Amino acid sequence: AKDLANSEAMKEVQNAAADIEKFPSSVLYKYAEKKLGKRGKVIGEVNPDGSIYQIGSATTVVPSGSRGFITSRNVAFRKAVLQAKSEFVKLQGMRIASEESVKFFEDFGQGTDPDTQKKASMLSKLKRLANQSVDKALIEMGVSTTEVAKMNQKQKDKMVEEAYSQRGLQLAAGMLKGLSVCKIVEGQQKGGDYEVAVLMKYSKENQLLAAMIGQDKNAYIDPAKPSKTLDKIKNQEGKDLIPRLGVTTTVDSNGQYVVLAYGQAEVRKVSKRQSAEVNRAYSKAANQARDNLKNFVAQDISVEEITENQEKLTEYADGSDNLFTQDKFEQVINAKMTSIDNLRSYTMKRWTATHPISGDTIAGIVVAWSKEFSNKSRAVEKTLNTSDEELLRNQQNSSDDSSDESIGTETGIMMGGDDEDF
Repeated sequence: AKDLANSEAMKEVQNAAADIEKFPSSVLYKYAEKKLGKRGKVIGEVNPDGSIYQIGSATTVVPSGSRGFITSRNVAFRKAVLQAKSEFVKLQGMRIASEESVKFFEDFGQGTDPDTQKKASMLSKLKRLANQSVDKALIEMGVSTTEVAKMNQKQKDKMVEEAYSQRGLQLAAGMLKGLSVCKIVEGQQKGGDYEVAVLMKYSKENQLLAAMIGQDKNAYIDPAKPSKTLDKIKNQEGKDLIPRLGVTTTVDSNGQYVVLAYGQAEVRKVSKRQSAEVNRAYSKAANQARDNLKNFVAQDISVEEITENQEKLTEYADGSDNLFTQDKFEQVINAKMTSIDNLRSYTMKRWTATHPISGDTIAGIVVAWSKEFSNKSRAVEKTLNTSDEELLRNQQNSSDDSSDESIGTETGIMMGGDDEDF
């Protein structure tokens, strides 16, 4: 027992078990479990206040330090979000179908059944000659003699066959609204793996915000406790915004909800026109941010999972045997095309920073939506679409109403500033 405990194999197992705890998804799960537990909430269930929390994770395909890593990191984040959203969809109910079968066969015998022995006819001889010609052609084309021999191998007599098969199909679909990001944990593991894990939240307030954005309507929301997050993000340096992806919701100083969407893109290093490359990266980041905001409003998700397990043992009369096993899992998560006609948002912040691990330059954009801005945007839309005739008529009426007013004639009144400000 002592030798086993000190063996290299046991040490490898112990090290592997320890490494699992360092995965970002494991760190996030422990963090969220502890944080939510203090408030009487759990992950994966409907909490007393109606909120739901789910975790998703994914690994980059491109290792850090390689070209395209930032794009692969963005893709990994979006995969992680889809994984988390699939859990929200499953929570609404699933259609499950499954089947399985077991087969056992034995056939023991000795000698050769004389009824099965037949003399070779002229036709079978011609067939054999034809096969030999085919074999020769295959060998000339580069197929090995061993492979040709396997092709011509006769079916062995089965003595024992034991087989098991199982297949399961699980389907779920639903429209998701108002899912925001609570926490993101990401980092590199041994071997170059870079994992991104995300904790997502559903709340009734978020769903109402999503409805207001999607329907372009103004609705009353009870003022909430102001948060320092908004000012924090406005004043944060770019390096501190690198871990912010997706969509978050916060509350401004007036107690009104604000939805923030983040986008990031890699700034490629080029020998010429570097400024143009930076501007393109900002445009890509802005598109990603607005797309994330749109997905917050509504996303139609379908999930399909297929599992197949097979085990087949066959023993032959010549004493040989063959074992076949299969462990298959297929998961497909689809987000159908949805659109928003009037997505009213503005760029709250843009930044550049260097990724701490890969050293890539990132351009980031923070896009915001708020009730206040949405109302202003609708007013601007109305003004800009006013006809010339109506605009002139309103201006004439305004001029008539204010013809007797004078500006700056009262004692002690001073005015400053530039006309361009207005």
